[in-house]
Amino acid sequence: MTLAQKSRGAKPSRADAMLDFARIWAPYGGARAEDIFVEFGIGRAAFYRHVEKRLRSRTPTQIADEERRQLTYQVVSYTAPRRQTACSGLRP
Repeated sequence: MTLAQKSRGAKPSRADAMLDFARIWAPYGGARAEDIFVEFGIGRAAFYRHVEKRLRSRTPTQIADEERRQLTYQVVSYTAPRRQTACSGLRP
């Protein structure tokens, strides 16, 4: 969305809304799964896959380096497959 579109009150695209939401929560370690679900109706991993796609479509000058690093770290953290440990399959 361009600045002109924002000034006219145009509604941001879903992808832009997701990126904006991720940017707001980035300094706090990322959005909670519950907040993502309430806002967008999807899980955390799916949300961060959408954020990753949007980040790739933005030129580096549109997002500050530190903010891009935070978002990239969260994308990797929340979309990477979880490792199973030797004890993860055991029941108490």
